[in-house]
Amino acid sequence: MFIFLCNLTTVLFMCKIFHICFCFCERICFSENELAESPVRKKLDTKEAGTLHKNKDLKSPKKEIDANRQLTDLIQDAVKRGTPEHNRNIADLSIWDFAGQYVFYATHQIFLSRRAIYLLVTDLSQHLDNPVQDDCYIDSKGRTHCNISEYVTFWLNSIHTFCESEKTGEPPVILVGTFADKLPKEKREEITDEFFTKLRETLAYSEAFEHLSGTTFAIDNSILDPNVEELRKTIVDIATKQSYWTELYPARWVVLERSLENFKRQGKKILPKRTLKLASENLHLPIDNEEFELFLRFHHETGYILYFSDEKLKDHIILEPQWLADALKCFITARQFCTKKADLCKMWLDFNNTAILKRDFIDAVWSRETLFQEHQDLILNFMERLDIIARPRQALNSGNTFEDFYFAPCFLKQTAPDLLLEIDEQECKSTSRLCFTTSSRIISVQLFNKLLAECITKWPISKQNDQYLIFCGCALFSVAKLHELYIYLRDSVIQIWIYKYSKKEPEPDSVVCSNVKDFITDSLNNGIRGSTELEMFVICQESPFKTTENMLKVDDLLREEEYKCNSHERRHVVSTSTLLKCWFPKHFEYQADHSDAFLNRSPTEKELSRLAQRIGREYRSLGFELGLTRPQLDHIEMEERNRTPVDKITAMLSEWVKEKADVATFQELKRAMVAIGIEWNVVFERR
Repeated sequence: MFIFLCNLTTVLFMCKIFHICFCFCERICFSENELAESPVRKKLDTKEAGTLHKNKDLKSPKKEIDANRQLTDLIQDAVKRGTPEHNRNIADLSIWDFAGQYVFYATHQIFLSRRAIYLLVTDLSQHLDNPVQDDCYIDSKGRTHCNISEYVTFWLNSIHTFCESEKTGEPPVILVGTFADKLPKEKREEITDEFFTKLRETLAYSEAFEHLSGTTFAIDNSILDPNVEELRKTIVDIATKQSYWTELYPARWVVLERSLENFKRQGKKILPKRTLKLASENLHLPIDNEEFELFLRFHHETGYILYFSDEKLKDHIILEPQWLADALKCFITARQFCTKKADLCKMWLDFNNTAILKRDFIDAVWSRETLFQEHQDLILNFMERLDIIARPRQALNSGNTFEDFYFAPCFLKQTAPDLLLEIDEQECKSTSRLCFTTSSRIISVQLFNKLLAECITKWPISKQNDQYLIFCGCALFSVAKLHELYIYLRDSVIQIWIYKYSKKEPEPDSVVCSNVKDFITDSLNNGIRGSTELEMFVICQESPFKTTENMLKVDDLLREEEYKCNSHERRHVVSTSTLLKCWFPKHFEYQADHSDAFLNRSPTEKELSRLAQRIGREYRSLGFELGLTRPQLDHIEMEERNRTPVDKITAMLSEWVKEKADVATFQELKRAMVAIGIEWNVVFERR
């Protein structure tokens, strides 16, 4: 069920929607004349992703000559392999084929990159409303069959969620239709135009629409279609217009990258970091520890390797990200292997029904692949870091009865019983339902499963009749004594609410609720890349849990004392305090303090983090108004490029406080906000 582009000249079609990712890493190239003055002789500032590094003088003339020769050989080799018209603009092209079946979606985050061009490929001979014969489990509704347009929306939303750059339209997506030869020849162009027009219309209200390229391609599968060559040219043309295309790539990295490639050619899948560091130190152009880490992070971002600086993972590099995906794939394809033996069949059925990965099942499945078995703990640690699997808190705190197992949220298939969600409030009391989504309702199942994985390690999963209460699109957690958290995904909206089981003190504890809200918010913000902003809504607790209509935006509601609820049959008035006091206790404890004493002091780090959550996209303008320079803001952008927008804004404000010291007061911040049109009183409001 894939489409392959072989050398960008041949199309092989096997019927399904998916995309191919083209990752470009620019190389520094020189003309024949420029080679006379080697880059190692120049004491130039080079940069990787905006971070400046100073080339150091080589200590010995011999090393300088050897380094010069080594770089010259690399550059000349690259130029020889390039075409004459492009010998000064050479780039590596990596092609990734993403499996279209739902069960493989959990692996896609390993490869998705903003430094890419995506082809979203569909079958032109099919109607957009035709169902795709593949079981999907995208939210609390459980098993479903999506149609073609829904799959396209899913893919585009995934790209927008996990890959969006701060530059509008990046990464770009090209729509490609195959099997044009199956269309009536006399109406082929008309049908094709209508197909792509309707496809765009289904995406018109989504923020992800901005990624679509204006050019579309219809491919005839019965011939070597010349449109494939046009597609190749379009890919090259679009690639050269991306914001990262002109980023300087440190020349010393080219030499180290060759070492990395050599290890890959040797068939190595995992490499101890010290081995690559030693290789770097033995090169004629060694790099220091800080730049070495930047080198690894850059290649991680492009999907070329997998590397994390976490304590448990920092000593190893996965050279082939596909290899990690293959390790997960073993569990997906284990059914045929496991059903041949009774004990393995029972393990498989348990895993398939509960999404619980136990050690004996992991051992059995990976026993067929020596390398998986040899590096089992490391692979599991990487999967935990990627939130593909999660070790339950119960397993971590069970003392002598330690249970060594994991949950894999992406394998959850069972739906939550309605009776579990419809609780008699005579026995307990619920908060309102707090809802999270984006302005165009882009909340992917991968983002929800990532949230579940983090919650699994944060709180114990609730149990009933010795069964864990975790389901497809829904989970229950014991977050405090007598407090039970519900997390529920439906129609691209994540809902959370908390029940407190107590007749003596029925009101949910506001500290517990506020802490839960903050944890969920931080998790979702960290999972969304680029400029996509999370929005928070609320629904009356009396409304049916399956509805996401008539949601009220929290920011708007906090300005009102009461509102009329229209979200269920009984129309009634609800006070804002009743709806939100558990989630935002500080807002109702006191009004924002705008006294002179407040305005004349400097914000604390905690206050800067809180303010950053409400400033939004105008933060660069605010930085300029506060006196920061463009280089300072660019440096912050690049240093925090893999962090959330809130992290970048916090870093900008921290730099302002650090530089301006006593002048960096709330009063000055207020003045700057007024100057650029930000509602300072809303930003300063305590919640």
